[in-house]
Amino acid sequence: MKKIFKLLSFVVGFLFIFSSCAVHNGYMNNSASLSQANFSYVNTNISGKASTLKFLGIGGLGRRAIVSEAKENMLMKNPLKSNQTLANITINWKMGFYLIVMTNTCTVTADIVEFYLNDEARKIKTSKLKTNKKEENLNTQEINSNKQKFKVGDKVQYKDAFRTIKGIVIKIEGKFYYIKYENSRGIEKTLKTYEEIWIKKIN
Repeated sequence: MKKIFKLLSFVVGFLFIFSSCAVHNGYMNNSASLSQANFSYVNTNISGKASTLKFLGIGGLGRRAIVSEAKENMLMKNPLKSNQTLANITINWKMGFYLIVMTNTCTVTADIVEFYLNDEARKIKTSKLKTNKKEENLNTQEINSNKQKFKVGDKVQYKDAFRTIKGIVIKIEGKFYYIKYENSRGIEKTLKTYEEIWIKKIN
């Protein structure tokens, strides 16, 4: 019995001594300013890593050197082209402790953005404005067509996959129709819907 107890004590002590723990922390680093709409994302969430090892707190690279090495590793896998730069840079640290040995691992993540030349930026801005105007016109046409298809006072039938009801259009608000109807218990209710394909006029 004593031998078994000693063996268990030895195993527990061994695991305790050689167990490790890790500490994480991170922060955002300065990166390119994205305050104007003159860029586009080329790649997102790219990353690079670098590690150092210390024995009794001695040796290993300093933090700046580790960050620089991690950044170089990231750019080696994702080289930048003309007019491209890094944005949204994040630096994360993971420190592991193994008795008298400490590891320090740095992970740098970032996005790659590409800035347009002035002429390109103007073209893109003009294109976006035209697209927005087209969308506004389509929305206006859709609302107008909705108003023309049904009007207040029309008797309609609404039928979807779950129910069929008959009622009267009592209100039209934009693309929404308000249909007043009675349920199976004779209680008046109002249905709000914009699904025209499920509505048809009845006599």
